Amino acid sequence: MRESSKSALGGVLAALSVSIMLLTYLSPFMVYAAPAFAGLFVIIIYHEAGLGWAVGEYVSVSLLSLILIADKEAAVFYICLFGFYPVVSEVLDNTIRLKSVRWCLKILLVNCSILVSFLLCFFVFGVDYKELFANGTVFVCLFLLLMNGVLLVYDFLARRLRDLYLKKLQGKVRRLFK
Repeated sequence: MRESSKSALGGVLAALSVSIMLLTYLSPFMVYAAPAFAGLFVIIIYHEAGLGWAVGEYVSVSLLSLILIADKEAAVFYICLFGFYPVVSEVLDNTIRLKSVRWCLKILLVNCSILVSFLLCFFVFGVDYKELFANGTVFVCLFLLLMNGVLLVYDFLARRLRDLYLKKLQGKVRRLFK
């Protein structure tokens, strides 16, 4: 694929990601769903143009989300977790053979990312978490446990969507962006 085609594909995917991030205006549920869905587009550019282009798309969508999205919590969750997790998951799947070590690293990455996300939202952007902490630390631990479950499902679905893309759509995308 030529460099101009990689740029065009990256621009289209970045625009789609930012458009999906703008869906956070519709409902509070979209604070977590929109960044998760927008992060999946990084997989396409990773497979078509490589890691450098995937990082470029991640950075551009992250910056545009911080500028354009009113809900900073969604932008922070994209930046700290959902934007880079699909590519990191791909790299870990390709480099680490032991499945248990790979999953331990993914779970550690997810928990650290969630912690950094909450700290950024609370201290930098002033997101109010009174409702989260109203029920004590048990609710916070339950939330972290549920987020780990969500990320296990997200990882499974991201791998399935990657396989679907590679089998069914990659040829069409390559013909479109020669």
